[in-house]
Amino acid sequence: MRPRLHVLLALVVAGCGAAATPSPTASPTPADPSAGWASAPGSTAIVPLPAWSQLAKGPERVLVSVIDQQNHLLAASTVAVHLRFFDLAASRETPVAEADGTFFWAIEGQRGLYRASVVFPTAGRYGLEMTARRLAPPSPLPTTLDPLANPRTARMIFDVAERGSVPAVGAPAPASETPTLADAGGDPAKLSTDPNPDPRFYQVSVRAALAAKKPFLLVFATPAFCQSALCGPTLDLVKRVVADFPTLTVIHVEPYVLQERDGQLQPVLDAQGQLQPVAAVTEWGLLSEPYTFLVGADGTLAGRFEGPVDPGELTDAIGALGG
Repeated sequence: MRPRLHVLLALVVAGCGAAATPSPTASPTPADPSAGWASAPGSTAIVPLPAWSQLAKGPERVLVSVIDQQNHLLAASTVAVHLRFFDLAASRETPVAEADGTFFWAIEGQRGLYRASVVFPTAGRYGLEMTARRLAPPSPLPTTLDPLANPRTARMIFDVAERGSVPAVGAPAPASETPTLADAGGDPAKLSTDPNPDPRFYQVSVRAALAAKKPFLLVFATPAFCQSALCGPTLDLVKRVVADFPTLTVIHVEPYVLQERDGQLQPVLDAQGQLQPVAAVTEWGLLSEPYTFLVGADGTLAGRFEGPVDPGELTDAIGALGG
């Protein structure tokens, strides 16, 4: 498991070097469709900050933020962003999708993100063009110092895989055997690093929930050992949202191997001193945390949310699930 949310800051564009003269039987080296398309480092007032571990062909939920050249966060409810997505092998001028980003706080008042639903028609090299503009109220900074005094545009390049490691919406949910209160003598504190664990979240395993053929929500998060600092806030948000859906089965899984020491859950590190993922993390193909899933009564994924979740987004998705 390689947590990567909020650390993907290096926007590297590989230039095309001169190729050697091929032999008569050799195939020519294909041109890089992204060459020269992205903004050069330091050339724009804003920098798009991707918040995903992977994207694959088909429908995806894209999360981005925006910073200035001094790494100051610009994302806020008073800043609007428009996103355009280009399949660079098909066209460098015509986007395959575009959307206004919907702002929400990943951590209230501290970390802001924009979400957008995008369908990537093919795998390959893509470009993202972000235009950000400030809404009212205006910045207290002088116009000469405000990076958003006027609308600003920046570009970055990213890859879309043919298939991701995480099950896609519509795919069968892995029947993981996750721990429950029955495994912990009825004490949720033996299963969760949440300082206030809700016993409702530890009643059944994923395998049992699938066998029951009822919708459920599954959240992988570790408030105590989260590598992105977003697990606690995300789990708290899930608690607030599911309170309005009392009949929905909810399952929380700690993504790392833990054991109780001195009355507290502590991680079991590998020989290199690294956190070890539990079996369910591998079975679900996770590369980051937190991660939230909705599973329908038919056992297939009805929704998946990498990283933080917008409360309205999750509420609507559960409502559509019939929870």
